[in-house]
Amino acid sequence: MSGKGTFNWADGRNFQGEFKNGVMHGSGVYTWKDGRRYEGGYSLNKKHGKGTYTYSDGSKYSGEWVEGLQHGVGCIIDAGSTSERKGVWANGKLKQWLTTAL
Repeated sequence: MSGKGTFNWADGRNFQGEFKNGVMHGSGVYTWKDGRRYEGGYSLNKKHGKGTYTYSDGSKYSGEWVEGLQHGVGCIIDAGSTSERKGVWANGKLKQWLTTAL
């Protein structure tokens, strides 16, 4: 399957977006039953490029992804707050905070 489409898993997960040769590739929205959500780029079934991941508590990471992991510059916004913290990630781990905006 290639082009735009939707895939639903039996456990409540859902993907709506672009597919290439049967895998998530391009842009799309992936949701979990517990409220987590990722909206952004995909490459070969992995988060890749720019995207926003919303945690089940409402906190968000918005920034760069490489092969499914946070990698590059990104921002964290805590649930119930307008405070944004900018940092640098490598292979899914925070390496350094760059700023804290109040």
